[in-house]
Amino acid sequence: MKVLIYVAELQLLEETKAKEDVLQMWVQVNEVEVVGVVSELNAINRLGASGHGAIAEILTQYDVDAVVIASAGDFAKRKKDVCAFVSGIREMGADVISIANDLPTCAECMAEMECESKEAHRRAYHCTVKIFNE
Repeated sequence: MKVLIYVAELQLLEETKAKEDVLQMWVQVNEVEVVGVVSELNAINRLGASGHGAIAEILTQYDVDAVVIASAGDFAKRKKDVCAFVSGIREMGADVISIANDLPTCAECMAEMECESKEAHRRAYHCTVKIFNE
């Protein structure tokens, strides 16, 4: 698998180095080929216009299977914004992998948008199945 790594740099160099080390360890454990790394430092410590543009440019020029991030918070603070970035990347033909395994589901994004619009939140009908196998 060919991956592009995105690093939202932090103001403290030690914290950024720790994040980079975790990403590097993930690359080694999963034995993936790194096509490139986009590192971005900005005031919000998240994906900004420069990083977004760089990712889009690389995805159009190179064969990339997935964009790897340390956590969903590297893209955005709000779930609906994370969903928008993930959807955009998927539309460009790559998947998104969060090492923290914290990417929101579509249902979570929809619930957040409903809450922000101040509409009454109603539980949807659903079916839950739990199997306990000994």
